[in-house]
Amino acid sequence: MLISSGRSQAGFRQTHQDVPGGRVAIGGFDATGDLWLLELKRLKRDPDILVHEVFQLVARFPGIKNVGVEATGFQKAFLRVFEEEGRRRGRFLPILKLERDTNITKRIRIASRLQPPWMAGQMHALRTCEALDDFLEEAERFRPEVESQHDDLLDAVADLYQVRGMPVARDEPEEDRDERLRRAFEEEQRRRHPHADRLHLRNAWGMHLRQQAEAEQRELEALGAGRDEMM
Repeated sequence: MLISSGRSQAGFRQTHQDVPGGRVAIGGFDATGDLWLLELKRLKRDPDILVHEVFQLVARFPGIKNVGVEATGFQKAFLRVFEEEGRRRGRFLPILKLERDTNITKRIRIASRLQPPWMAGQMHALRTCEALDDFLEEAERFRPEVESQHDDLLDAVADLYQVRGMPVARDEPEEDRDERLRRAFEEEQRRRHPHADRLHLRNAWGMHLRQQAEAEQRELEALGAGRDEMM
C-alpha cells in the first residue's frame, strides 16, 4: 500500500504468507525530485492490528492524499478490511490500486526504480526511521540477478515512484471505486472503438475482470497459496 501526501508518499506491502507482517515506507519528493524517506516500519500480520497501525500513520501524516494498494489477491483481502474499518470510523482511506506489469520481475522493478536515484545520491532517509537498518541491509544484499526473500522494504520504497505521478484518489467505498473504474474503462473503449454498443462494452469489461482474476490466481499459486486465500 502506498500513502501519498502531495509530494509525500508512503508504501506498504503484505509479505509472503510465511513471513509475519508487512512493510511500510513513508516519504516525499522535493522540488528537485529527490526522495526523502520519513518512516520505514514493519507491521503486524494480524489484519485488525495492521489496519489500525495504517490508520495511525495516516493520522500522523495529515497531508496524506493517496493510499495505494498492490492489486494482488493478498492485498485485495486487506482492501476489504480497510473498507470495513473505514465504515466503522466514518472515514474511508483514499485508496489507489497499483497494477503490476507481469512481464517484469520484482527484482527488475526494484532495480530499475531504485538504482538510478540511489547511485545519483537522490535518496535520503531520516535517522529516526524505525526500520532504517533493515532497509540498508536489504539494499546492501540486493542483487538484480539473484532471488531474495528479504527485499520487501526495497519493494515498498520502489512503489513510491509508481504512485508519485498518479492522480489523487477519492475517499470512497470499494464498490464506488469499481464503478468509477468501469466507467473509465468503457470510456477508453469508446475512444478506441467509436461504434461499440453497450453490450460490447460490458462484455469487454467482463473479459478484463476475468483476465485480472486469472492473473491474480496465477500469482497466488506461484506464491504457494490456495484458492481460499482469495476469499
